[in-house]
Amino acid sequence: MEFRKLLYRTEDGSPFIGPVIDYEDDFWLVPEWLDGPTKGTVRPARIICLRDLPIENPGAQYRDVHWELRYPLNRDILEGRRLSRKPRVIPEPDIILNETGE
Repeated sequence: MEFRKLLYRTEDGSPFIGPVIDYEDDFWLVPEWLDGPTKGTVRPARIICLRDLPIENPGAQYRDVHWELRYPLNRDILEGRRLSRKPRVIPEPDIILNETGE
């Protein structure tokens, strides 16, 4: 699986770059990974849907980043303390990858 990268910020303006996966015909930010069920695998702790979020091209200083989120994400949503419908959050989706991303 090829990962894209998203530049996003929290309410305090702190910048982060996170992996984005293609899942169920949408792009999803993966803010945290957990160990998978077997050695050498990982799974997302939660995924956040990017559909309907304001995405733009990042500045030139972020050459390896594909997109930039225009508005900050709530830290409670990013850290799994609050679920959300917009943006849509799926806790512990049924996704398991090798540590290499395959």
